[in-house]
Amino acid sequence: MTKCAPVDLLVSADVQSNSLGRACLEAGLSMRHAPHGRVLQTLETQRVGAVLLPATEAGFELLGELRADERWEMLPVLLVVDTDAALQRESPWTPGPEELIFEPVGARELQARLGASAGRHRQQADARKRLAETSSQLEESRRQMEQAQKMESIGRLAGGVAHDFNNLLTSIISFSRFVMDDLVPGDPRRADLSEVLKAADSASRLTSQLLAFSRQRPVDPVPVELNEALTNIHGVLRRTVGEHVELVLVPSERRQTVSFDPGQLDQVIMNLAVNARDAMPEGGTLTLTAETMFVKEHPELPPGRYARLRVSDNGSGMPPDVMAQIFEPFYSTKGERGTGLGLSTVYGIVKQAKGHIEVESTPGAGTTFTIQLPLVRTVRRRRTTSRMSAPQKMPPGGVALVVEDQPAILRTMNRSLGAAGFTVLEAHSAEEALALVDDLDAKVDLLVTDVVLPGLSGVKLAGRLRDGQPGLRVLVCSGYMGQDGTDSIPTNDGITAFLPKPFTGPQLLSKVGRLFV
Repeated sequence: MTKCAPVDLLVSADVQSNSLGRACLEAGLSMRHAPHGRVLQTLETQRVGAVLLPATEAGFELLGELRADERWEMLPVLLVVDTDAALQRESPWTPGPEELIFEPVGARELQARLGASAGRHRQQADARKRLAETSSQLEESRRQMEQAQKMESIGRLAGGVAHDFNNLLTSIISFSRFVMDDLVPGDPRRADLSEVLKAADSASRLTSQLLAFSRQRPVDPVPVELNEALTNIHGVLRRTVGEHVELVLVPSERRQTVSFDPGQLDQVIMNLAVNARDAMPEGGTLTLTAETMFVKEHPELPPGRYARLRVSDNGSGMPPDVMAQIFEPFYSTKGERGTGLGLSTVYGIVKQAKGHIEVESTPGAGTTFTIQLPLVRTVRRRRTTSRMSAPQKMPPGGVALVVEDQPAILRTMNRSLGAAGFTVLEAHSAEEALALVDDLDAKVDLLVTDVVLPGLSGVKLAGRLRDGQPGLRVLVCSGYMGQDGTDSIPTNDGITAFLPKPFTGPQLLSKVGRLFV
């Protein structure tokens, strides 16, 4: 509907004022009268600067209707008072002094009241807007906090399951290899055992993904320059997404160094790229953008400078109910084609690197994943020594103390270390190990211990034994990181190493051999 030419004042016909017309003329204001019952309809068809209503019951009622309609929340409204008695009427709305104008009406007073009323409504509208924004921010923070707590709970469950499963896999893999080593080449049973080992290897990758999601997979973070990482993976990405997808890399204008496991960074980028490709079956554009940002306030990140990596596509997008679950393990929209662990793995890897990941998506318009990673100020180069590449040699007749509360794993380590020439002492707990060393007054050359033990942890056991034998070699084993000090094991001191479960006999001996080079 086309609106008529604007007027400065729309005056209810019920307003009784002999001086109003003269005041409008002196103030240079245009004025139009409308029947009281048609004021609202007139506002819908004519642009109006302000409304004048009578300070009567009918005027108060109409004022309430105006205030209840967000279209007129910024519109100045004045009540014209011809007698003080008019203000004694009951009303749920109490006008401010700037919204009352008394007879006789003067030009200056009319202009002043209009300006004051307009200012009041602007302030009220601004206050409502700020309140709405604050409420929205609080609601978003609450939603993010609830989601973080939910993911943390799922992560603890996944980590615990993966830990127990890794113990089982260590036994399955080790004993299968023991049997295979005893079989002559060509024995048909070797093929059967090969299938067992393949299945165990697949299960190991599954637990590795669960541990990544729960932020408990062992990692080796080093300083990584983000632009270089994107350049290095460009060729692989190009082949992965296919010719029907245009790949665009937008590097950061500044050098961005983050602390990250290079292999895991590639895994994060590849997983997001594969999801983007699947969302664009008919083709589209995949854009990777690196930039620097400063975080001032964030519910999950401390203030500071961050590298921000955006992975965007213009594919099918996702509805809100799907976005709310995409980082949960085993949730997939790909049916039988997906395991539901790709994005949950990405989530865990980013969180373990002390970063943050979030997603924005619109059905039919595409999806953007945003990853924020803390920048590191100095580049620390990885410690390399000739010892790492030297030939491995076991100490002849050395004594190895193996501490593990899982009998099957204890037997596998005893068998492997015994075959390598060690005299093996076994214990099922830290307290039992300490008592064994005291009773035998034994000098131990090697301690191989699980982290989680009944009572005293394996990490603390190593510290107690080193009090008497400072040069004791220690190999710490665990199904997952981040528990009871595992993430602070000093693996760069030359006499301490970490071996993640599941592992094989050769992997165990390889780690031990490096400790004695």
